[in-house]
Formats: sequence, C-alpha cells, structure tokens
Amino acid sequence: MIGSLLNSRVLTLIRRAGFNIVNKCSCVKLDRPLLTALTDRWRPETNTFHFPHGEMTITLQDVSCILGLRIDGEPVVAAPQLWCWERFHVARPMPRPPLNPARDACFGARWHRRLSREAPNCTWVFYRSDFDIIEESQIIWEPYALEDLSNVAAICRESSELWRAHVPMFCMAVMEVHMPERVWR
Repeated sequence: MIGSLLNSRVLTLIRRAGFNIVNKCSCVKLDRPLLTALTDRWRPETNTFHFPHGEMTITLQDVSCILGLRIDGEPVVAAPQLWCWERFHVARPMPRPPLNPARDACFGARWHRRLSREAPNCTWVFYRSDFDIIEESQIIWEPYALEDLSNVAAICRESSELWRAHVPMFCMAVMEVHMPERVWR
C-alpha cells in the first residue's frame, strides 16, 4: 500500500514537472560496458567524445528529440546510452527501429517498447574496439530528419532555435558554455 502510494506521488510530481514523456524511455536496461567505452572517449577539456572521424557530444537537440524534454527550463540530464543508439550502429542492440507516430512521443521511446528489460550482451573491450575502427559512414551525424520530427510530440520541436545556442550548462558546481558548432556537421 505504502509503495503504491509513494509511486503515485512520484508519478504525479513527474507529470507536473513535464517529464512524463521520459517515462516512455526509462525502462531500458543500462548497458554498462557501452557507457564505460563512451567514458573512455570523453575529453573533459572540450566536453566531447573523441572518435576517429571527429568529436561528438550530447547536444540540446539530442535532449529535446531523444528524451522529449524542454531545453529552456530547469536543468535535465540526457541519457548517453540512448544517444549512442541513435547515432552509432555498432552499439545498437538491434537495427534502429522506425518511429511509430501513434506510440512514440520522442525518439527514445522507440527503444523502450522493444527493449524494456534487455541490453546487449557486449563487453567494454568489444565497444572500445568497435569505436576504434568505426568508419565515418557508420556515424549518424544528424539523426533527426525533418520528416521524423513531424512525427514526434511537439515538445521535441519546441525551442529548436536554442539547439545551436551558446548557453551556460551546469554540472554540480561547474558551469560551461554549450558550444554546438564543435560537433555540428
């Protein structure tokens, strides 16, 4: 009884905060080796992942399109694993599922309905090796086609003028400026 009451209260707060759409993406099992391999490629000096063919990072557009979160309000954190699945075929647990406008409120939701409790059975060594030999043609530099954006919730398109904005981003006590031109192609 207490657990369901608490769960109900938490869900109410999530809805009030405008994060209910994230609930559609939240049950994907973490792929710890993939996240560790991404961490190996992270360069704190530039706040980017370094790959053989260029730098990449999670952008405000990724936060908006993958998680369906507003990017012009309170701070939020993007999910690196879903970001990776949207951009790299080598890390995906399956082929990139098509969007279903009837069910997918954001790009991250397409993974939830197919992978609610699974994660790929790969090791950190596997991902690290794949990232070392990835070809430029295997990277999706701009994953959100205009026709796909028209099929997801309006929140994914709201504030699109901020996708390339230079804005302060905070992590704990550190403030850095979002510099999207470092990774836009």
